[in-house]
Amino acid sequence: WNVTGSDIGLITAFILLMVPMTGVIAFAERAKPETLVTEKSDATKAPDNASQAVWDEDGDFGTIAREITPDTFFNGWHFSRRNSTGMALTDIVDHKGDKPKREPKQASEAMVAETEKRLGVKLPETLRNIYKVQDGGSLPTFFVPKRPDAPRTHDNWLTAFAYDYDVLNPLKDLRSLRDDYVAYDDPDDPEATQYWIPGSDQLILIAARTGYGTALDYRNGDEPGVLLFDQNEDEKELMRFESFDAFLAACHEIDFDEDLRDGDEPKEVAFGKPPNPLDPDRFWKAGSPGQGVTPEQWSKASAALDVSLPNDLLPFFKASNGGTSEYTVAIPAQDTGTDQPIQVFPDGPYIQPGTFLKLEQWVTLATLSDRLDFIDNRTPWRDLHDEPERLIVISAAFDSALMLDYRDGKDSPGVISIPDLDDPHANHVFPDVETFLTRLRQYGRPAFEEKNEIGDTRISTRLSNADSFWLPDDSIGPVERATIDAFIEEWGFQTFGLPTALKRIYETQNGGRVCYRFAPPQQVNASGYTMTDVSAEAWNDVFPDGLLPMEDWRSFEAWRAEQNLAIWQEPTDFTSRIQSPIGDDDSLTIRTFVIGEHGSAAKRTVTLLDMSSDFFNRNQHIMTVEYDASADRFEIIFGPIYVDNVYNGLHKTMRALKAEL
Repeated sequence: WNVTGSDIGLITAFILLMVPMTGVIAFAERAKPETLVTEKSDATKAPDNASQAVWDEDGDFGTIAREITPDTFFNGWHFSRRNSTGMALTDIVDHKGDKPKREPKQASEAMVAETEKRLGVKLPETLRNIYKVQDGGSLPTFFVPKRPDAPRTHDNWLTAFAYDYDVLNPLKDLRSLRDDYVAYDDPDDPEATQYWIPGSDQLILIAARTGYGTALDYRNGDEPGVLLFDQNEDEKELMRFESFDAFLAACHEIDFDEDLRDGDEPKEVAFGKPPNPLDPDRFWKAGSPGQGVTPEQWSKASAALDVSLPNDLLPFFKASNGGTSEYTVAIPAQDTGTDQPIQVFPDGPYIQPGTFLKLEQWVTLATLSDRLDFIDNRTPWRDLHDEPERLIVISAAFDSALMLDYRDGKDSPGVISIPDLDDPHANHVFPDVETFLTRLRQYGRPAFEEKNEIGDTRISTRLSNADSFWLPDDSIGPVERATIDAFIEEWGFQTFGLPTALKRIYETQNGGRVCYRFAPPQQVNASGYTMTDVSAEAWNDVFPDGLLPMEDWRSFEAWRAEQNLAIWQEPTDFTSRIQSPIGDDDSLTIRTFVIGEHGSAAKRTVTLLDMSSDFFNRNQHIMTVEYDASADRFEIIFGPIYVDNVYNGLHKTMRALKAEL
């Protein structure tokens, strides 16, 4: 057999194709679940953070018996805390063009002393220690009984830290109750000040919400008590404790979950198999919209970071350039002596666990450190960690990070998870990326989490946005501004305009076929509430023939009259939150528009934009309705969905066929 140059080329191409494939297959074989701890093993159980709640026979809640100390006080950060790390990775500078200021998690003695000087008081020693553990944050739901052995009912207990907020305010937000009054009332107006609690300038708010609050009470001297008050009551001063320590000793963590009364506490566990590189799209719970990473981009990023990025991660980033993974915990090695799953991803207010940065946002820890302004004389992270230029940040928020570790001259990285970058020694280490991936698991209650599974494997878990929503059509440009203005003018939407998300979609392309058009099938339960079953295999193609150009949008009432379809059906059948009026209602305005028309005459399906309003409600919803000829009526098969909802809006709900991405 004579080997020619073309033969050599074919053989070379075959080898280049098969080597990565055999690596992927080998990875999948090594990740078989029988070689790892599975969801049935004790090693995957979630930790028990508290004792079983104790309930009264007719109680409203149970109380959890555990000691409350500065170290066990918090269960999260304060919702106002700024994610300066996230800003440094995505925006690089703050709104003023300066380096983002990295606010430390723990308050220093200097920060406490500065606050005391500003307020002119001395904080209780236990509270000072609490702030040195964490500078404010969210708390478990703490209540105090009105008397010893009070029954566990709302009438006999008081919320300790502004119920439903359940927070201790950070030091920078501490102020007197008088300052809070003055923010809303004129201190020289006797009609306003008659409702003020006496001595409000000596009451320091540490938690407050809608008139209810908790304050350090300095009215009797330098050693404060604690006052629980409610501005909405005639007797505003509800309960007073002689000291902060006495108040803390009276606090009990409570649990409202009726299902736990008999001790059958549902456990969150690490469950399922590790991620499969042969089905990388299922790795993502909410992948980034648009194209995934190409091998060329992977190589270019390697060169820019001066490392060789691991190919074990590439299949998943080909599917999506970062996003939120379904896999948020890792199971420990079997010889580590612990059975608790490892929380490997950064978290914090408004941060989804399992979030990976986009490839173009990956930087070294040294670079991330240099982008931040470390206030309060804190040591920059680059000076706390060995070889910070060899640590590649792939996920980070607030004070924690997940990084590829190339230190000690390694070409193939390990993975290191550091929950507190101020403490380099508190970390979880995985010797290589393969070990990290094969130990990843989903976390939660398996039966509940199944509802979030995508039933049709052709459907992508990635999210749309304005740029990726349409199947691109070069013949269709963005909507003209005059068209938007004309629609708003014709229908009287000058005050609020069009929904922002919908307007941005049309500013990208003025109608056409839609890429992200699949939604879970919907069912209505016995109470009439729409339930979304996302584990079903049959999904609705809710925009099968796309959406109309904006200039072709029409009133649904006029459209039904033209088509002579379901003319008798009430217009409020197609509005959200707005019912048929009783008598005359001048505030009721029905505005539903056909913005998509699909199917044959035998099966009429239309997409509606609901912009109706009444005295209390203003709708900005989309729905898809289908005509039932036998009943001469339209039935809703998708929606209504609030277009601009940041959690469950159009972009969060719609999915695309993998083949069209």
